[in-house]
Amino acid sequence: MHQQENISSSNTVESESNNKSDSTTNLIVSENVNETSSLTLPIKNENNFDNEQKKLNEHPLSTTTLPTQQQQQQQQDNLVNLSGWSVVASWKKENFQMNEHQNAYLENMFASEIFPRVYLGTQMAANDKTWLEDHHITHILSITEGSNPTYPESYTYKVIAIRDYTSQNIITHFDTTNKFIQMALQEEKNNILVHCQAGISRSPTVMIAYIMKTRKMSYDDAFNHVQSKRPVICPNLGFREQLKLYESLGCQNLKTNPKYWRFLVKKWGDRLLLPLYT
Repeated sequence: MHQQENISSSNTVESESNNKSDSTTNLIVSENVNETSSLTLPIKNENNFDNEQKKLNEHPLSTTTLPTQQQQQQQQDNLVNLSGWSVVASWKKENFQMNEHQNAYLENMFASEIFPRVYLGTQMAANDKTWLEDHHITHILSITEGSNPTYPESYTYKVIAIRDYTSQNIITHFDTTNKFIQMALQEEKNNILVHCQAGISRSPTVMIAYIMKTRKMSYDDAFNHVQSKRPVICPNLGFREQLKLYESLGCQNLKTNPKYWRFLVKKWGDRLLLPLYT
């Protein structure tokens, strides 16, 4: 008569003991109908168990110390030191060589040297203490709205609040910005950063006006010079018109000049007529 297969099965039992020397549970299932399954359980030594329990009591979890406030601040400082221009500075220490495309990318992100001691760039450069220190900046000219000095205790600031709109009257600020740049460069140890948000429209306009005034360059020559140092510049059309007007005024912002007043009347007229077409 055919003998019925009898296979015993059991759930695996895991030991939760902290003693690493304990063996794991052995589960043996016999495939032979004449043999039975056997389950071997670990045998614990009561003395070992008591010893392990005593060790746990001697080193309770409550003795774990959390980082102090000073240590937490140090950890945050370390994270800050690994961001922004500090990463590039660390590459320099390792003599890491960058190609021209990588250098151009970094200049677009931060700032470009237009001529010795004068940099044209972005808000990112103005906010990055490592970049400012690495380029020995002493003066910062901000041509942007809603930008407060980030490090007033460390640098000399001039802020011109203006938006990147074609309707903005930027020519009226050229005398102020020219004088600030000239003042900064009087001492050879000083370096200046001229910036807006992205270093594309507002700050390049101010830089071109400064070169026109101090280097006696035409608008086209000054524009080409700045663009050769920072190819991404693109002053809006309204700012370009005002630079050309500035050139026609002999780089003098004369409030009594008829050309200047015609410019203002046209601007005011455009603003008054705009609601009629909207």
